[in-house]
Amino acid sequence: MPRFIALSPSGLENALAGELNQHGAKVKNIRRSQVEFDANWEVLQNLHYWCRTASRFLKPVLEFSAYNTDDVYFNLSKKQDFTKFIDPSQSLRVIVKGKSKIFRDTRIVGLKVKDAIVDQFREKYGRRPDVDRDQPDLAILIRLNNEKISVALDLTGMTLSHRGYRTEAGEAPLRENLAAGLLMLAGWQNTQNLVDPFCGSGTILIEALRMVSGEPNHSLDTLFAFQTYKHLELPKVKPHHMAVIERHENLGVVGIDRDPEMIEIAKANAKRAGVADKIQWIAKDFRQVKQVWQDAVIVTNPPYGERLEQVEKLKPVFADFGRWVKDSFKDSNLWLLSGHPELSKSLRLKSQARYPVYNGPIECKYLNYPVG
Repeated sequence: MPRFIALSPSGLENALAGELNQHGAKVKNIRRSQVEFDANWEVLQNLHYWCRTASRFLKPVLEFSAYNTDDVYFNLSKKQDFTKFIDPSQSLRVIVKGKSKIFRDTRIVGLKVKDAIVDQFREKYGRRPDVDRDQPDLAILIRLNNEKISVALDLTGMTLSHRGYRTEAGEAPLRENLAAGLLMLAGWQNTQNLVDPFCGSGTILIEALRMVSGEPNHSLDTLFAFQTYKHLELPKVKPHHMAVIERHENLGVVGIDRDPEMIEIAKANAKRAGVADKIQWIAKDFRQVKQVWQDAVIVTNPPYGERLEQVEKLKPVFADFGRWVKDSFKDSNLWLLSGHPELSKSLRLKSQARYPVYNGPIECKYLNYPVG
């Protein structure tokens, strides 16, 4: 059975592994930001449409040690046939990541890899694929770790975190797959109220309702990179076989934001996502919202404040937020993504659990506070 790698934001690996097993894959290894698993190509195809936390999928094809560029060329040209994936009329791109004391200029490695691959096509067809940096038919990912070199195919193309419904967002929006992962880590159930008091463009709430509805992340007409590989014959994607969770009648999904323009953006995003009529939007500062929720999960990504003066200004906001949560929720749980420890201290709440999570390049803590 083929071996694949799923990538995700750091901190979501266990949530991703759970999803992979749920969809019929067999998880083999969990590392930072990635999960290795075995599956057939049909399962891999379904994962592209229904796995919520993955950023992209890779297919490892080669590992070797190299001490000079001739070693790189030999291994790429002789140990893996790249002509079986695309025709010479199509395009490719080589992406090099990692570090090496041997190959200090990684661009040289990329050029040698490209030369080895296009020479395979010249030898077989008498012509070669073009290089396309934007939308290649075949993307080859090279990862360097000193003399160790691994080669994988990017099976996905455009990142899976781009669902298509969010055409506008705020200054620091959560990626859609990170929002889905935060909901999974929070253990939110569709029988519980869900509130986001700093909802911004609405990503957390939209992802929650799409998870409940069983909607795929992308249209079933979406074509991913591997689906154009000429050696694969895949069945047409069908609506998912897993049972859809029915939305509870009394479920309250509430988005609060003090910026009316952001609420309008969130409404537009929700409409494109097909969940516009399922979310209550409140264009107010949370301190102005006088309502008490029972058995709710609060999942939110408040502002962090990257500079010291911003952090100082936000401390009283967090202090007010901690008091508001205690007054507004009974038998509930707050899950807050914190980008600064001084701000979470200002809540004056005692955390029960904390997970290290990266929001893009920002190292955060995902904190859980029982309330009421």
